[in-house]
Amino acid sequence: MAALQSTSEPAVADDATTTTTPDPAPTPDRVPTRDPAREAPPGARLSARTRARAKVAAAGAGTSVVLARAIRTIAGIVALVIALGIAFVALKASPSNTIVSHVHDWAKWLVGPFDGMFHLRSARATVAVNWGIALVVYLAIGAAFARMAMAPARAFGRRATAV
Repeated sequence: MAALQSTSEPAVADDATTTTTPDPAPTPDRVPTRDPAREAPPGARLSARTRARAKVAAAGAGTSVVLARAIRTIAGIVALVIALGIAFVALKASPSNTIVSHVHDWAKWLVGPFDGMFHLRSARATVAVNWGIALVVYLAIGAAFARMAMAPARAFGRRATAV
């Protein structure tokens, strides 16, 4: 009978068979960063000013990511209120309901500049078209502001695209 060998010992790799993979090439989702510590020769000491600038830039990049997320969240909430207002008007929701009346009032206030752009035969269709235009404009402006807020993060290489 053959004796079973214990497999608890890890296998040792031969140096000739191990390979190292080079760093991956930059992809569109990962922008190469400019890091003074990487550019300095090994063993070189960075000045306190260079380290401080790197910390401030990294903090600014992180703050811009948070700001962009906040802008997108606010734009999404505004779009949701307008979409609910459109749905309540189009589906003839009861205006005596507290939720329906509050959402309608908020949506009407948000779409104030867009109210009355177009006049269709049906009042419900008019509201749907005008408020729908407002919804699209709010989302586009929110996306543009979020993209501008992400500019410092993209410049420092924190993120390639807005979140």
